[in-house]
Amino acid sequence: MDIRIENGDIALKPDGTSEYVDDIWQLDQQINLAFKIPKASFVYDRKIGAFNENFDFLEEGIMGNIEARLNECILKSQAYAKVEYIFQVNGRITIGVIVDDEVNPLFTEVHIDG
Repeated sequence: MDIRIENGDIALKPDGTSEYVDDIWQLDQQINLAFKIPKASFVYDRKIGAFNENFDFLEEGIMGNIEARLNECILKSQAYAKVEYIFQVNGRITIGVIVDDEVNPLFTEVHIDG
């Protein structure tokens, strides 16, 4: 179970306590954080993030490298991430990822601007 991150901050319940995510949604959040937070930049946990700020997602043959980095960020040992596609339109990179915990596979699409 992880603390839920929303819009770059810890999500809070109406009473001011932290919200949590678990199961496949926890894995989805871990994958999205791995992409969107530059490595070592998250103040609450410097281990979050898989990619340096200027990582080249469009380099030829990079999908295996991306998968390896994502799978290092997944905390459940029986779960894995598989990159299905990567493309760029108007400067926006779109990456399709299947996250599978051997119970509930989930497809997530991550968008990286710039």
